[in-house]
Amino acid sequence: MAVHELNGQDWVLLIDAAGGTASTTVVCLKSVTFNSERGEIDGSSFCGPSILPGLANESIDYDAFVSYDAGASKASAAIIYGLIQTKARISWSITRVTPVTGDPVKTGFGYILSHNESYNLNEITGFTGKIKIDGDVTQVITV
Repeated sequence: MAVHELNGQDWVLLIDAAGGTASTTVVCLKSVTFNSERGEIDGSSFCGPSILPGLANESIDYDAFVSYDAGASKASAAIIYGLIQTKARISWSITRVTPVTGDPVKTGFGYILSHNESYNLNEITGFTGKIKIDGDVTQVITV
């Protein structure tokens, strides 16, 4: 069986400010990073070691270029900044632009916890941010 390699440029981060399924693409993405780790519950005692998995700590980091005329189908830096201001619970999805068999598609809910815009000399204006995931992540493998 051939290896199913994934090219990062084929993937998008979609968000819906209303927490539904009418998602828009985060504009001009440079990178998306899905972070997942579990806390550790240490139940060790004189009886012996005992470690259990704790709560999940999951988030999404993104890096993009600013575009103020992105259109209705894109979530711009200005729109995302508005979401952090209003503390909106959003829905999100990480998927390939055109999914093929074997591709993972992750979805869930969360809050934008950080939003940073950079205006540097001799550089395209960019923004970065973090979505803190609220609840469980659903992963479906495309068939």
